[in-house]
Amino acid sequence: MKKANISLLVLTLCFLSGCATLFKDPIVQHSCFSQVYTKTIIIDSSVSKQVVLEKIKEQLERDTSVIPGYHEIYYGENSSYQPSFHTQGVYVSRFVTGNSNAEYDVTLKYKRGYKVVDPRSSEYPALYSDWELFAYNKAHLTITIFPTDCSVVYTITTLPEVTWKDEIWVIESVPSYPILAVEHDLQERIQDIRISVPRTILYCGEVTLTNDDETAFANVKRILKDACVSTNNKNEIEKSGTVQINGLEASFTIYPYKTVSKMEYSFIYTYIFTDDGGNTLDDNIQFKIETQLTDIMNR
Repeated sequence: MKKANISLLVLTLCFLSGCATLFKDPIVQHSCFSQVYTKTIIIDSSVSKQVVLEKIKEQLERDTSVIPGYHEIYYGENSSYQPSFHTQGVYVSRFVTGNSNAEYDVTLKYKRGYKVVDPRSSEYPALYSDWELFAYNKAHLTITIFPTDCSVVYTITTLPEVTWKDEIWVIESVPSYPILAVEHDLQERIQDIRISVPRTILYCGEVTLTNDDETAFANVKRILKDACVSTNNKNEIEKSGTVQINGLEASFTIYPYKTVSKMEYSFIYTYIFTDDGGNTLDDNIQFKIETQLTDIMNR
């Protein structure tokens, strides 16, 4: 009985001091997914490769919560240690160029575990230390890039091999996620990738109006009412403001010109490049805005 108590005391002292001998050597194991998953993205060639790759990375790391059905691991509080920090989720741990600039190797790491902070470690670092237990699964992917005339094709493909490591400790252990759960999550993560790249254009123009500046400006105030905000300075000869037309904010300035007037306008238009090679650009947007402004001011 006395010998058992001594052994327990030694084990407890090692536990409190962060003794490394309590950890077993981690074993990295290899397995294979049941199939390969692929996702193809087509983006306009005017969008830079760096922008697209960064958005793919963001999409792979989206929703970093734990895999559904597998709860967080939590060590909890005790008399000596502060509550642990949960560290679980999915992130890209490796994103490098492969054999050429047209191929990238990606490692997606599923990390699971916790870190425990000993409040005494800051005061006695030689005696006490923080410690952590992390298990992981690593899924491997490739991204190939193929340019065409007007667009670039990005193909994301999973590699069949997946590596995983369980963290084993004498007192506590952390299991990695089951391979099938990782495979299911990776399949959904890849198939649900959606990429859109916004682009903005500044449009400017000048139109000669049939009305004088006083009448043109009065028409804008009368017809658009609250949709027009005047920025006019009474000490200046021109009359200016901003209006809401077709969901866009356009700025205008009206100048006296002989017996009529001239109107200058500008607005910022945002459109989207989609991942099917298309975009939401309205080629006639400047004509529409200019026509509506001119019609209102000439009434």
